[in-house]
Amino acid sequence: MFEFEAGVEFQNRGMDAYRESRQIFQPENFVQGEYTLALPLKLLNRTGLDHRGGIGFGRRFTPLSGVRVVIDYGKYNAGITTPVTTLSADYLFSLMNWFSGYKPENPWQLEAVAGFTYSFSPDALNKNYKPVAGVPGIKLGVRAAYRFLPHWGIYLEPQNLFRFGRLNENFWMYQNRFSETVGLNIGLEYKF
Repeated sequence: MFEFEAGVEFQNRGMDAYRESRQIFQPENFVQGEYTLALPLKLLNRTGLDHRGGIGFGRRFTPLSGVRVVIDYGKYNAGITTPVTTLSADYLFSLMNWFSGYKPENPWQLEAVAGFTYSFSPDALNKNYKPVAGVPGIKLGVRAAYRFLPHWGIYLEPQNLFRFGRLNENFWMYQNRFSETVGLNIGLEYKF
């Protein structure tokens, strides 16, 4: 018998550094403003996203974890131009601090993002094509940030948002269960 196995292995080499340095972590609050570009850039009108902007508020409790609340507003053009307001609650997990330990002087940050969303739209439909006030969803992403001044930073956040319903009757669907929006958030962040 012959077996061939291929895979990816992740080793956490930073836990000792994290344990030793977490006592010096100072919890921080942050405010962010963001603008979203559609990916893959309206290929076949898949996302239908024209423009979206938002503001978020968050807090980092430990070197590894944080939470934020984001509200954004945008217009989607999938045959019908539809205004959409989305509220989301996200959990942030610091991949950089997990693998290399917390270093306050490090201006770079890399985080995994997961959250729940609710999108309000006047043309929203549920999975049974009945009008509703809005549709729930889940969000997954990765956030890379750079602090260029003591309190100011910029970030890029590619994310995938799955909504369990339609924003309008023409919005792109996958197996009639949810709508998908792939986006790249570009933003400015203030930490205090």
